[in-house]
Amino acid sequence: MKNRNSNFELLRILAMMGVVALHYVNGAIGGVELYANFPNFSWFFTVAVRSLAVPLVNVFVLITGYYMVTKTKHSYRKAADIFVTVTFYSIVIYLAQTALSGSPITLKELGKSLLPFLFGGAWFFRTYVILCLLAPFLNKTLQQLSMASYHRLLLIQLLVFSLWYSIGYGSPITDHGYGILNFVTLYLIGGYLRLFGKESPLLRGWTSGKCLLAFFAMCLLTFAAAIYVNSFGYSFISSVLGSVFVFAAMLKRREWVSRPVNFLARNAFDVFFLHGAWAYRLIGMDLVRDCNGPLLIPHLLLAVCFCYLLGTLSGCLRRALFGLTVDRWLDRLPWLNRTFEV
Repeated sequence: MKNRNSNFELLRILAMMGVVALHYVNGAIGGVELYANFPNFSWFFTVAVRSLAVPLVNVFVLITGYYMVTKTKHSYRKAADIFVTVTFYSIVIYLAQTALSGSPITLKELGKSLLPFLFGGAWFFRTYVILCLLAPFLNKTLQQLSMASYHRLLLIQLLVFSLWYSIGYGSPITDHGYGILNFVTLYLIGGYLRLFGKESPLLRGWTSGKCLLAFFAMCLLTFAAAIYVNSFGYSFISSVLGSVFVFAAMLKRREWVSRPVNFLARNAFDVFFLHGAWAYRLIGMDLVRDCNGPLLIPHLLLAVCFCYLLGTLSGCLRRALFGLTVDRWLDRLPWLNRTFEV
């Protein structure tokens, strides 16, 4: 991780901050959208946050496609590591919630915490694990495609599973980008940028600055569309293109390596589990949720920084614990660590 291009690691950090921001305005978590009625401040604030954050979340999968598409040897270890981490946090959070609320621990609820992919809300990680399992077979095909064939594949994928969904009439997908189809679309785009990015005519003449302007233009398009339709699906065309533009902006920058940036990026997934309604309440969410004013902006920034700090501390502790226990146990499973080719 420490030798990775910090441009993309910075994107990973921003993507997780986008997740924290999305949940901040979510009616069931942070609760800001419960007070959002057009045209009050909370409405504009909620729509602006979602317009900026949704494409950033998509960037997670673009980064995966960029780094994984050239791999020819694979193992199931990465999927297992994600599964174990999600299960670990599911159990810890359940035990913490019961301890703080004074509720008794029940076998039923404990069993659900042991199977978060079936009973929890870890939709992103569930779909991400499925993508990791499919990646070897996707790579085998993508590595053999010519640039022209890859262009046709991307055109079909975007027209059918993004633009058609955005228009809405008779769309073949209705999961708003939470499922495997949107993840595959993003993986294909990330793979394309790795395989053909430097020579692609699609990126010729685009500077980092132009890509950033295009990203904000896509965010404005999402914002404007929100007046008429639900434009916040992860597979909405402006969100998909926005994620591509912000990724391309970093791709066009000179590579650099920053240990602090890469260290923070390493803890991004841990941040996901250590944020939520309880964390927002610790910094006074109940006092500002219904303020319907500019105070929401600095409080959101505080929430993002606070949650990332919690996640970073937790990530360091988890890796230390796993290094002494779980990682050693998984290392002893040859079938899990054995590499294979497709």
